[in-house]
Amino acid sequence: MALDRRNLHPAVQVGYAELARDILLNGFWMTRPPEQLMGWVVGSDNDQLCSSARSTIDVTCFTEVRLSQAEEHSKQYGLLGIGVERKFVLDRRGGPVHYVRNGPRETVVGNSLALFWYLQEKDAQVQAELMRRNIGFLKPMSNPGEDDYAYLDEHEWRIIHSHEEEKRGLIVRTGLERPFYRIPVQPADVRLIVFPDADTRRLATDDEQIRSFFLREKKLPIFLTLEDCRDF
Repeated sequence: MALDRRNLHPAVQVGYAELARDILLNGFWMTRPPEQLMGWVVGSDNDQLCSSARSTIDVTCFTEVRLSQAEEHSKQYGLLGIGVERKFVLDRRGGPVHYVRNGPRETVVGNSLALFWYLQEKDAQVQAELMRRNIGFLKPMSNPGEDDYAYLDEHEWRIIHSHEEEKRGLIVRTGLERPFYRIPVQPADVRLIVFPDADTRRLATDDEQIRSFFLREKKLPIFLTLEDCRDF
């Protein structure tokens, strides 16, 4: 059954319009994935978690999803969607994640960990940093120790923090603890925005700061609702 988005509380509608404004004016948040990633390390008798290499990786995640799937997707990930082209991710050294099984026999995780630890032991910090970034693109397709393939249909892409992108101004420090980094957005980057319902879309359309943001391009992107997306 499709969710009825017409009964959102007005305060919730305002909250989503403000969230859209915040992302447009200040950029996408970069966060640290909480997911656990298991794998087998050569010479180890135990399952190894990839947490040591992942705990300091700041990322922004994107989903390659058809508009007709947006309503189902929103049940798990939220009612607001901002659409950008693949080039936006690729231009920031991002790309599709590498889906791996999430269990003790997964060798990609283990091989990556073994290399990361080796480079750290040899004090090869530059190379260890490059390996850590690669580990940031590993994505479990299932919950730890399971073959439920719970996340395989997400078609996830990621932008991983790098100092090179900071120097180019494509990733910026916020001066806050959370988020520590953001990815700025330009008006031309935004192809469409999906709102929970028509009232939230109206609030955003009438927002002077949002309108001023897009006036640089002299046109608004496509503003859709989740109900609109059913027709695509």
